[in-house]
Amino acid sequence: MKRISQVLLGGSLDEAVLRNAERSMLMLVDEPLRQYSSFVLRLLAATVVATAGVAADSATTIIGGMLIAPLMSPMLGTALATALGRPREAVRTLAITVLGVALVVGASALVTAIIPVAANMETNSQVLARTSPRLVDLIIALASGFMAALASMRRDIPDAVPGVAIAASIVPPLCVVGSALYEGAPVQALGAFVLFLANYVAI
Repeated sequence: MKRISQVLLGGSLDEAVLRNAERSMLMLVDEPLRQYSSFVLRLLAATVVATAGVAADSATTIIGGMLIAPLMSPMLGTALATALGRPREAVRTLAITVLGVALVVGASALVTAIIPVAANMETNSQVLARTSPRLVDLIIALASGFMAALASMRRDIPDAVPGVAIAASIVPPLCVVGSALYEGAPVQALGAFVLFLANYVAI
């Protein structure tokens, strides 16, 4: 087991890298105002962009929202805290994730109510792609979560979180949940939420 961990880490664990990972994943909060406000503002901006992309049936716009969405951070923080045996940090990062999910769903419903382009829940390709979870989505999420965890623990691997955020759809399904609830389409909302849960558990 030790040999496997050394191969994955490229040697011994660098404490400086671990410390930086703890901070970026909101396990270590030494500047609450800066860290939490950054998380909330980025999440709101990502929600507006992704929800507008869903309404406009624009994959490019949705990808833009994925790039700035920070919801992956506390999700990875929960996993890291659990692996390190720190239940208090695991519970806190899990709570941040749950609050982030609620914020995205609520904000996406509000954006859907405001924007002039309504998302057609029956024909919109971006909605349909996120309301019918498939096995391949789970495989993508597993591989993405592995890569994000590996990158966060090694100096020699560039930050992979943006790429992972695109590969493993996190915020867009939640935006579809909010939009579908506003549009009175509970079946589509449930399908999109199941996709999010599958990706969350895999990551």
